[in-house]
Amino acid sequence: MAMGRARMSRNDGPNAAYDCIGTAAGSSAPGTTEDGEGPSCEQDFNRCRRQQASARGRIAATGKAARDMVHPHRRECPPAFGKPARGAGWREGPMPLPMTCRPGIAGNGEARRIAALRQYHILDTLPDREFDIITRTVQHVFNVPMTAITFIDSYRQWFKSEIGMDRRETDRASSFCNRTIESSGPMAVADALEDPRFSLSPLVCGPPHIRAYLGAPLPTPEGHNIGVLCIMDHVPRAFSSRDGALLTHFTHLVMERLELRRSTSEDMLTGACMRRTFEEQFDAALHRRQGSGDELTLVLFDIDAFKAFNDTYGHPVGDRILRAVGRCTRSMIRPGDLFGRIGGDEFAIVLNGTPLATAERRVERLRRRFAAIRLAEAPDAAVTASFGLAGAPAGATAQELMKIADAALYAAKGRGKNAVHMSTGLLPGGPGQGEMPD
Repeated sequence: MAMGRARMSRNDGPNAAYDCIGTAAGSSAPGTTEDGEGPSCEQDFNRCRRQQASARGRIAATGKAARDMVHPHRRECPPAFGKPARGAGWREGPMPLPMTCRPGIAGNGEARRIAALRQYHILDTLPDREFDIITRTVQHVFNVPMTAITFIDSYRQWFKSEIGMDRRETDRASSFCNRTIESSGPMAVADALEDPRFSLSPLVCGPPHIRAYLGAPLPTPEGHNIGVLCIMDHVPRAFSSRDGALLTHFTHLVMERLELRRSTSEDMLTGACMRRTFEEQFDAALHRRQGSGDELTLVLFDIDAFKAFNDTYGHPVGDRILRAVGRCTRSMIRPGDLFGRIGGDEFAIVLNGTPLATAERRVERLRRRFAAIRLAEAPDAAVTASFGLAGAPAGATAQELMKIADAALYAAKGRGKNAVHMSTGLLPGGPGQGEMPD
């Protein structure tokens, strides 16, 4: 069995399904798997424990402090261990990032921030009237020619809503907002031509000719600055601390809208994105792939005999199976991958930048993790899943890739279930078009 160990989630009660943590057998340790995955949840937990232990000498070893030494997958590190309060005052220029333990996301600070951004499924989405209302209101309040809601991806800043920029994205390295996300509060630039950080930026020397800038970070509840709400002018302009505080108030509206959008686009049981959101993000991933030439693999899987579990043990047990499957899947994928629930017990994963052969090894480890899940109500019953994989030929559409992976999933079911099957060619018909065995 390719499992480090099994653990029961304390949130699910005494009859919960066991969840899986640790590094799968066959992966290299410590820190990175053979496929270049980041640290495991358990390794991230141990890192946070070491950070907390180093701070013990600065606080009294009271019973309350001991109770606060909890797993970062349950809550943030307590304030006693170095998480600074927000809004600590106005400062021009960058400020250090707060130290937090992001629940369920392993890796360094930037990897965690990117992972937090991806969880909102906002990149490359269509314009949204609610966000456009915010940018228009901010433009009116500050009387500026340019304003934007921007999200900072790995190598770019992408505008969800903008006025006066006349573009949807720019390079991250030369952007003002890239500096702003390093701050815990607003960042102001009175004259970009006089600021050595930005005087040679193409956004200053060329269109849109930014001279003055004020930006406020968009922080998640866990403290990750995933983007910026900013205003800009074509002429030098001194911004006051009151301007910064007012712009920060508008960031709350942006984040409230993001959280609302997330609540309607994310499945609450599994943490996967809903079908419509998955399809939007899958199309966007294929569009980005056309420019980069990176490989991409689509994985479809469903839980074997899931209806029988529900009929035999009841829907609450079925829900716990779904939660455990969701946790195991999220622990195995990387920040740049996509995980969606496309049916009752049917799921899809987009492995960006992953060749088919590498994807098969990763999915095989996931299959073994599923097989290690056990239920308190039925300790002898195994939870298994069947997987179909499809590599993405040049020019293939999302619909075509879904048909390929669906045919591969059908073949895995035909092999007796609890199996992984790869398909590499476009199939105009045949298996996968009809109903799959349960």
